[in-house]
Amino acid sequence: VSVKTVPESGMYRRGGYGGYGGYRRPRDSRGLALSLALHLAQQYGRLLPSKPPVTTLLLAANVVAFFVPDVLPAVSESCINPSKMQAPGAFLTRSFRAAFTHADAVHLYANMSSMIFKGYWLEQRGRYPAQKLLLLVIELVVTSSAIYCVMARVLPGIGLWQSCAVGFSAVLFAMKVVLHDCEAREGVRGRRGGFQTASWIELLVGQFVSSQYGGMTSVGLAVGHGCGVLAGLVHVHVTKRAFYAN
Repeated sequence: VSVKTVPESGMYRRGGYGGYGGYRRPRDSRGLALSLALHLAQQYGRLLPSKPPVTTLLLAANVVAFFVPDVLPAVSESCINPSKMQAPGAFLTRSFRAAFTHADAVHLYANMSSMIFKGYWLEQRGRYPAQKLLLLVIELVVTSSAIYCVMARVLPGIGLWQSCAVGFSAVLFAMKVVLHDCEAREGVRGRRGGFQTASWIELLVGQFVSSQYGGMTSVGLAVGHGCGVLAGLVHVHVTKRAFYAN
């Protein structure tokens, strides 16, 4: 989850190539966005020869939401803003909109590169074939958003009550926890011992990239990513036993 405080006026509007209208970095041009999209397509073709359906669907949905204008409303109406998510309908709407909103092309590229890898291993090599992976993603979106809102309420000193959180990062950090669980309990074929180290490296790189290119606060990033980790732990220790036992 990437964090940017949204003014009450809602001045940030979604640009034609994603991001915040007045907030997008000047260098985040159409050329850069298309170049990164090409690299992403190459990764998809190289790493996913069998094209797992849910991973493909998630990748397509994020890319379309970024590149096609008006697929999603203004960022101020899409992001996770705890102060505006008290009603159940608003909570669910903003949770799912925010997951598919990215601040700029670099943000999208970093998250989708990670999602391709994690989705592939969970959907085709782990215990989460298509339907179960879809349910897992829905669960992680809702749980990570709920934890974020609770933390914003009980920890007012960190300044997240009026924040605006967007991105797929919290879900990705939760998926890491699930991958670690698969690895520890039964082994993900051919990859035992690798995910733990890779996830910590990705955490450091993601923190640096988001703070450098997204203009996000380090506290907001750490909290957002931590909410993803907690959502993954909730799944591993609670909901997996109820919904993914087989």
